[in-house]
Amino acid sequence: MNSALISHNPFHLRSIFYNTAIGKLTEAQLAMANFDISAASSANSSAPVISSVEQKQQRVNTLTLKYMDDRNYQFSNAEQVELKNMANECLAKGNYVCCSRNLVDVFTHAIILYDDECEIEGNVSRKKQITHDSVIRAFNLYPNPNNGIMTLDYDLITDSEAIMKLFDVTGNLIRTYTLQNTKGSISINERNLTNGIYFYSILVKENLIKNDKIVIIR
Repeated sequence: MNSALISHNPFHLRSIFYNTAIGKLTEAQLAMANFDISAASSANSSAPVISSVEQKQQRVNTLTLKYMDDRNYQFSNAEQVELKNMANECLAKGNYVCCSRNLVDVFTHAIILYDDECEIEGNVSRKKQITHDSVIRAFNLYPNPNNGIMTLDYDLITDSEAIMKLFDVTGNLIRTYTLQNTKGSISINERNLTNGIYFYSILVKENLIKNDKIVIIR
């Protein structure tokens, strides 16, 4: 068969893509989004990674799968150091940075802001811990786990507006919700999402106030 015809065959191109490192890593993340841990683990471990970015994404995938398989999983000290180091890199370096930040939030139970106005080549990034003020805001997302239908009750105390951002397990933004008025509730319908673990962040005046996870099971 003519080589030119092969190169333009969409099925051939798809086969080539899914046998590359990025193809396998993408396959792993799609499987994680569908909560198929076995398929995700297989695709991730078989990714022919070469570059440091590919290696870090593969490593974060591995640690994410450990957490997905056991939500009570305790990250070792070495794993925590790995994740914190990657989380402190500039977000523009790769998707692994966002993924590692999600996991750091899980095991530190802390709210961390990262300053991503950094030089990519220099890999410079600074972090700062939110300083807790005297205002105690309340948020309650329920039920959790849920089937994609949920409610968020909130009390912003002295503020009149906030936003909630919903992310998948790989750190991709799914949707942004606006919380209006000082106190109230919003109904959230994400029935289109597949089974799995998702994360949400609540920000008031661009300050991160709360990070937590949602589990969708049907």
